[in-house]
Amino acid sequence: MSGALVVMRVIVVHCESERAALTGLFGCGGDVRVQSIDIGENDRISALMELAESCEKSGSARVPQDFGRDGIWAAEAMQKKLRDCIAAEYYDQDVAALMRPAVMFRLCAQDCNNPEAERQRIEKEERQIAKLNERNRVRAAKLHVG
Repeated sequence: MSGALVVMRVIVVHCESERAALTGLFGCGGDVRVQSIDIGENDRISALMELAESCEKSGSARVPQDFGRDGIWAAEAMQKKLRDCIAAEYYDQDVAALMRPAVMFRLCAQDCNNPEAERQRIEKEERQIAKLNERNRVRAAKLHVG
């Protein structure tokens, strides 16, 4: 389909790079971290939604996303919403006809939605800060002695 894709919804897929790569949904090696999918591509959207949901369930999400597949997911409903928004802003149905609604899926392999991983990151940072503080204390003591 021709026309410009307009992102109407963003889903963050909290998933390990290796797991994402195995699905092929984010490129062959999981290296295409952002996918903007035309709302008419139901199979791809469903596959990405299933991955997002399963990764979030297995990752102890601290801030769960709303994966609700309400009426907004119907291609016609999303196209109508886009048309209405464009018509209200630009008063031009011709412009709206050139645009297609899309869903953006963004791969986040940072493990940022996992409380245990966050705790480990914080502990590592605290250890690094403690080392720097100790080095600075030793340097300051040497300056006072010399």
